[in-house]
Amino acid sequence: MRPHARTVERLRLGSLALALGATVATVLAVACWAEPSIQGDPVAEIDARLRQHTEAERFSGTVLIARSGEVLYSKGFGFADREARLLNSENTAFNICSMGKTFTAAAVMLLVEEGHVDLGAPISTYLPDFPEEMADQVTAHHLLTHTSGLGNYMAHRDFDRNMARLTTIEQLYELVKQEELEFPPGTRFSYANSGYVVLGKIIENVSGQSYFDFVRVRIFQLLGMQETEFYLPDDRPEEVALGYTREGGGQLQREEHRAPNPASDGGVHSTVGDLFAFDRALHEATLLSEPSRDMMFTPNLNGYGYGLSIKPPDEHASARTSIGHTGGLMDRSTVLRHFIDDDTVIIVLSNLPAIAYEIAREIEAVLYGLEDSEH
Repeated sequence: MRPHARTVERLRLGSLALALGATVATVLAVACWAEPSIQGDPVAEIDARLRQHTEAERFSGTVLIARSGEVLYSKGFGFADREARLLNSENTAFNICSMGKTFTAAAVMLLVEEGHVDLGAPISTYLPDFPEEMADQVTAHHLLTHTSGLGNYMAHRDFDRNMARLTTIEQLYELVKQEELEFPPGTRFSYANSGYVVLGKIIENVSGQSYFDFVRVRIFQLLGMQETEFYLPDDRPEEVALGYTREGGGQLQREEHRAPNPASDGGVHSTVGDLFAFDRALHEATLLSEPSRDMMFTPNLNGYGYGLSIKPPDEHASARTSIGHTGGLMDRSTVLRHFIDDDTVIIVLSNLPAIAYEIAREIEAVLYGLEDSEH
């Protein structure tokens, strides 16, 4: 569902008023609408840093911080559309790229709970047309944990040429069927977009619905995620965030390269608020049962669970365990980290490359007192 048209107009008018009365740098520094709900350290320090990064055009996007289920901070910075001077707000939707894999994993687990999918059964059980020599070795568990031996369908010789026309799970599945296993299933970790396409096809065959409809109804609508949607390029509302890259001289420019269409391996648009609602539902076991949730949260090879990355304390400066996922393309970056020791959530969505990961690390450092306030 789109935000109300009045919201979009308010953002446009606000942007225009700021632009008339300030420099571009100042506009960027205050390009936000939702004030933090709790003032003072460390929230005030984080806010100040985000303003500085935005003023310097290092950051553009939205940030949410929560602890024990309470949102401490939710705010947008910079422009969703620089040419139209449309500002990011806490309700701006971003392409979250591979973070969408978590939705697919949760959808599979819903079918597991209903007895429709056996994680240990060969995928030939659900996909009789998948090449037998692979289908009899690979299980849904392998697909969920990136240990199937499948690769990346985007490397197919026909993918780039036909990308705009590849709009269904079936079309991508046909590309995956032409692959060969790179290693025996279960013996190695290798991040595989193709595996999540196959999971999308299993969901379709078992449920009798399109992957997109199943996830919309069973997850998005159930949890009230009204701003989360699988947009094709021509269907995107004007208020979603557009992606930008940097020219050689550091100037931001609109990335014209077309992103892959949304599928079961990623590409859905969402907001920090919707992602927080989904994260809460997972951790509080209101979407899935506790046993299913615990299976999603259990690290396998390379610390990957089911559609989630589990990072141990030695991979964080704060020496805490986190559960979450990242996503990115050449013109955007996204991250969700849920630190389970004290139930703290950091979500950063950006329409600039790579910066979301840096911002998430900086927020973590400030939250846990790992830096002096002078930086």
